[in-house]
Amino acid sequence: MRPGGRLVFSVGRVRAGKLQGTWVDNLTLADCARLPVVHYSRDGTAWTNLLIRHGFTGVGCVEVPARRAEANLTLVLTATRPRG
Repeated sequence: MRPGGRLVFSVGRVRAGKLQGTWVDNLTLADCARLPVVHYSRDGTAWTNLLIRHGFTGVGCVEVPARRAEANLTLVLTATRPRG
């Protein structure tokens, strides 16, 4: 990422009552091969703190409401890599 570059990504928000953490699942590809996928389950504060701890500035987190009551909320995180 270039200095001054902007990082933007979205993740599902931790469901109420669920623990934060990391786990590995297997994704089955079209050719039936299995690919391990690491899932990171964090709330907005944890993601924001992680970005700040790694030197990003202008860190922001916006919660996007779900369209259906049973769907997960999405977090959209933004940050900037400092110049020089």
